[in-house]
Amino acid sequence: MHKLFRSGTRLVHVTVRLTHLAEGAERSAVIQQWAAFSVAKLAILQDFRLDIRRNVSSFSFLGKQVTLSDSILNGDLYDTYVREIYRVVEPKDRSVLDVGANIGDSSVYFALKGAERVLALEPHPLSFQSLAENVRINSLQSVITPVNAGLSSRVGTASFDASSNSGVVARLGSPCRKEQVSVLSLARVIEDFDLEDSVLKLDCEGCEYEAILSAEPAILRHFERIVIEFHHGGTTLRDKLMLAGFEVLFIASSLDSRPAFPSQHDWTGLILARRR
Repeated sequence: MHKLFRSGTRLVHVTVRLTHLAEGAERSAVIQQWAAFSVAKLAILQDFRLDIRRNVSSFSFLGKQVTLSDSILNGDLYDTYVREIYRVVEPKDRSVLDVGANIGDSSVYFALKGAERVLALEPHPLSFQSLAENVRINSLQSVITPVNAGLSSRVGTASFDASSNSGVVARLGSPCRKEQVSVLSLARVIEDFDLEDSVLKLDCEGCEYEAILSAEPAILRHFERIVIEFHHGGTTLRDKLMLAGFEVLFIASSLDSRPAFPSQHDWTGLILARRR
């Protein structure tokens, strides 16, 4: 069947075929509820369409058609394309290291904003598959390089919960499934990919602390601009970046209705840093 979701005065077309959602009634209900919630937030995007059967969102951005698979329960299209929280790093003509690239929504954004190249790190095997697919379907292979790895203080492997790449689905009780994934250090990534005067974006569900706090100031200064989504308070991150010679600003995250107060360990928010 087909559904039209209303958002304000607009009707947004959403294709729904429940027979294709064969993973349980509860999950199907969550998907539909989340789809309605997504439409309410994303209908402002030009030509926005949501296909639940195919798990695909599409819209126009900067005059270009964007299609993102695996984007109903995953990714962050609202912060990335509506709020444009990453525009402050001015990626045009720069290299971008996108850590926690997830399904590639932010990597595609950087590419469309004129980044010279985007190195997209994503350790989760399912999210990485979607990342690679989204790079392909948006014809951005010449700009975005997907790397199936996480970021750490060292080079090696780490144990990773690969049971689900969606926090919404995980809350439905997906069993934990541990896998070993590759991890890289900032120093190794900079050396291997020749990053200089670049942009660093971190949204990696906690890896930001180990990666940033273990890095030497000289390593951090390879990046001209840094944006970090922090998940357990931002004071230590701020102090490290200031010590490395960055100007630092906190802003609130749309994930948390409270002000971005960096000393609270359970609060989320964004750190924007510019090298002096």
